[in-house]
Amino acid sequence: MKSLEQIRAERAFAWAQDRPVGERAESLRLAERLPAMFQTNGLLAAWAFLRGGGTAAHSSLLATLSGHLSDPVVSRWTANHGQASFEPLGERGLSVPVEPVELRELTAQAIAYANWLKRAAAALGAGA
Repeated sequence: MKSLEQIRAERAFAWAQDRPVGERAESLRLAERLPAMFQTNGLLAAWAFLRGGGTAAHSSLLATLSGHLSDPVVSRWTANHGQASFEPLGERGLSVPVEPVELRELTAQAIAYANWLKRAAAALGAGA
């Protein structure tokens, strides 16, 4: 069985390597900024930023985060609530009830995954 760190690393590098040529540079630059966004603004504000970004880079980052946080192996929230996908922000705000303790756990998971996305972006030359 893989550890959470192995799962995060594998998914992050797969996401970074799969970026189409026209989207790759922007996606990887955005991924490098993601951990700071979560730490500074919190999960919901960073999620709203990605949701409202309007570019393929924003959408692909949002999709990989949603997929990661939707995995019951990764998130007790998903395991407890049985959600097929984690999408905390609907058109009018919170679409599902999230308790503060659950939000902290999800934020910690998002930061941990975002750190791997940042590492993958750096390894694949986002700054180039």
